[in-house]
Amino acid sequence: MSTKFTPGPWTVGAALNGNWIEFGADEKAVARTFHTHVGAQAEDANAHLIAAAPDLYEALAECRALLDGEGGMPVGVRERADAALAKARGEQA
Repeated sequence: MSTKFTPGPWTVGAALNGNWIEFGADEKAVARTFHTHVGAQAEDANAHLIAAAPDLYEALAECRALLDGEGGMPVGVRERADAALAKARGEQA
């Protein structure tokens, strides 16, 4: 199944006017987080979660294929899942 979203990787860019911008592989903005009542720490976390969306999608698709019994364990699937989760938590540069 093909996806319709902007392909990854997405990265968290610098804050512009206090708002985080997430960029796709083509360096075009794919999303923007705005100041809310939740504060800067939550806004930063939201930006990282959005940027990790394509990685999380791919990791989940691989896990789903495993649950369906499609082939054996792909090489590096655990590492890609761990990397996607770390990126979502803002632990990956």
